[in-house]
Amino acid sequence: MTVKLVGSSSGSVSLQAPASTSGGANRVLTLPDADATLLSSASSVGKVLQVVQSYSTAIYSTTSNSMTEYAAINTTLTPSSSSNKILIMVSLSFGSSTTAGQGIQLYNGSTHISAATNNNVSVPTAVTVQLDNQFDNKQPAFQYLYSPSTTSATTIKVYVQADSGTTLYVNRYGYGTARGGASSMTLMEIAA
Repeated sequence: MTVKLVGSSSGSVSLQAPASTSGGANRVLTLPDADATLLSSASSVGKVLQVVQSYSTAIYSTTSNSMTEYAAINTTLTPSSSSNKILIMVSLSFGSSTTAGQGIQLYNGSTHISAATNNNVSVPTAVTVQLDNQFDNKQPAFQYLYSPSTTSATTIKVYVQADSGTTLYVNRYGYGTARGGASSMTLMEIAA
């Protein structure tokens, strides 16, 4: 069945029913109870399509001057289109055994996300946190808009690095376990 709306001067608009409806079910098109305009197409560019988050209070420590994985907040998102982007948002609770600069880096699986780093320094990091003493506790937060160019499951990881001769702590301060914190990673798929 077709319903035809004829213009006042010329031309018309037709509303046409589908060729068939499975199982003989009726289809209902509900119009808003207000003045509105129907768009011929709607752009989804820039819209958030999905959100996933990992959150942890698990304590982690390392004395390594190389980047080591803090796996407690690894987060996986499967993009719906290879052209879409992932907005990565990280918040980490840091402590240290002494005065030190601690480094943070992002990885996609085992691959370093090279664009999310400052390569103009001796130890490339996405974020560096300076702690003044063992009673210091910092909560750096940072964001990075990443283009994974895939529709496969993408696991984003955070790696951390201690200064030489110090112990880096995640989710506690350096003096002991009496004061702790929480760390998280949020991934948002952004339509492109």
